[in-house]
Amino acid sequence: MVDVDESSLPFKLGGLPTDLVDYGYHIGQFQDSEQYLKQRPDNHPDICWDLKSMQSEAHYAAFAAWALGHHDVAKKWGIKAIEMVEEYFFGEYLDRIPSGNHHDQPPDRAYYEQTAPWKSPFESALLWCSLLGEWDRLEKIAGYLRDDVKPDVEQSKENRAWLLLVAGVVRGRDYSELSSFSKTVLDGKKARERLLLWTLDAIVEEAPEQASGFLADYAKRYLKTELPKHDITTKIALDASFLVHWASYCDVEIDVPEKLKPHIVAFD
Repeated sequence: MVDVDESSLPFKLGGLPTDLVDYGYHIGQFQDSEQYLKQRPDNHPDICWDLKSMQSEAHYAAFAAWALGHHDVAKKWGIKAIEMVEEYFFGEYLDRIPSGNHHDQPPDRAYYEQTAPWKSPFESALLWCSLLGEWDRLEKIAGYLRDDVKPDVEQSKENRAWLLLVAGVVRGRDYSELSSFSKTVLDGKKARERLLLWTLDAIVEEAPEQASGFLADYAKRYLKTELPKHDITTKIALDASFLVHWASYCDVEIDVPEKLKPHIVAFD
């Protein structure tokens, strides 16, 4: 376990337990799941859920280490989080475990590509790949997402469209091919995804002033409606962090609002 001094964090926990930013706790959870996985038959249908759980713990270990300012640990576990996304999306286990009813159906990668939970692993890959400059790996991971992938659990149609649009941009697809995703976001009711989309549009168009303006608008919304939630996942602006790193990768200089900076995952 790691001693957590809440006053040293870039954000306030707001009553959340400190073990959420104790990377020792998350590393321990990862290792426990790893040992449990080794005991399973190599065709056990729950392998995919074990891997997803391990990916989540690696992600939170990296996040917690970053929040505590232990950047070497954060980088190590950020890479581990990326590796676990790759294993979860592309691993050989998918050629062994049953599909369909998860009991006697033959293995089928396409089944899992269309139906397995994907939102959190992909968002984790967006964050750590962009932060650590693993752009080739991110492009491959983005290629996993099919245009017909089903919405994740409790995922809005706008958020699904936003993430599929991002995946397409990362893969270098022509923007016109992604117009159906843009339309879903723009015609939808979710202001959050709309502001993120406008920011990305401006980055793609190499319009830094516009991108900075839209990011500032997003920051106001994030600070008012997302950050106050009693949820550790909202203490970082994950999508905005990706956009900041993507803009840098595209040589588009954008201004990050001062009040948003503590919630942007970056290394000084």
